[in-house]
Amino acid sequence: MALVTDGVSLEEFFAQRVHDSLDDLDLPDRGAADHLTGLLVRLARAERLSPTGVGGPVVEGITDAFDQIHRAWRMDGGGFDPAREVELRRALADYALFTSGFFWERVRDASMSRYFARVGRQSYRFVAGHERTQSRARGRLYGTLAEMFERYAGALTYLREVYLDADFAPWPHPAYVRVLRW
Repeated sequence: MALVTDGVSLEEFFAQRVHDSLDDLDLPDRGAADHLTGLLVRLARAERLSPTGVGGPVVEGITDAFDQIHRAWRMDGGGFDPAREVELRRALADYALFTSGFFWERVRDASMSRYFARVGRQSYRFVAGHERTQSRARGRLYGTLAEMFERYAGALTYLREVYLDADFAPWPHPAYVRVLRW
């Protein structure tokens, strides 16, 4: 069953708002609109934001994600899977982008704005490098997301405030508590 909003699919709903936001802010698209739309749809449907870790347990936070990346490289732990780092870093970057944009107040109030931006940029840069070594065109997209991380996070804030008219007071809004657990 497809999720719908006002008679359109969730993908169409978010795609239009993402395109409008990028146009309003005069931000280059270069594939970012599709990525942001996919991110919003994925997180709107997700039971959990976090990926599974090496060996199966769910990754519970940014620190745990870095621990899982380290574990993926340990040859003595039975979970040696360096390719897993790409998936974990992509999830980490997407989480940092979404949270920095959609929930910027929470990030700011926790004095974590620079940290989230740094983690997001570095993780997207890592994924971009990996995609480029595999001769995949998406490397350019991830490079753009790394380079313009704060601007795309700002576009998500703009989308939330202008096109979704989302007032989350009192913070945190109960509908988004599950998103913030990661």
